[in-house]
Amino acid sequence: MRVITALCTIVALCVSTSGLTKETRDEAAIIADCKDSVKFSEFVDCGCFAKEYLSAQAELDGDGNSGLLYDRLTLIKRVCPNNAGLEQYAKKKCVEHTNYYAAGSNNGATCDCVANKFVESYLGDKKLNYRNSDRLIYAHLKRCK
Repeated sequence: MRVITALCTIVALCVSTSGLTKETRDEAAIIADCKDSVKFSEFVDCGCFAKEYLSAQAELDGDGNSGLLYDRLTLIKRVCPNNAGLEQYAKKKCVEHTNYYAAGSNNGATCDCVANKFVESYLGDKKLNYRNSDRLIYAHLKRCK
């Protein structure tokens, strides 16, 4: 119900949930789950992800092969990147790191460099996902100093 209420608030059209299709309710639930995962939602556009997930699920329905669904969704970062969120995440990690190891240093230009290089590298690397991305940020930190 929380998801439906949130969707109604965003869309500002709903009076009751009876007019929503199953697909709309499913999409809203996926978006809500995506946004509940803060790091995931920083890396992926949740609305786009929901549409891609439902599309892939419909395409593969009946095959009974969850591996195909997983393979399709591993490419989601290329299809539905949240570039602003990626950049913001990299800058935040960079600032945290430079404040800890070089207190008082001017980290603005360095962290802008890190963020730009991170977004480009992250989106271009098939093996990286949001769970193992921090090592890439720290590698670029060394290159941008």
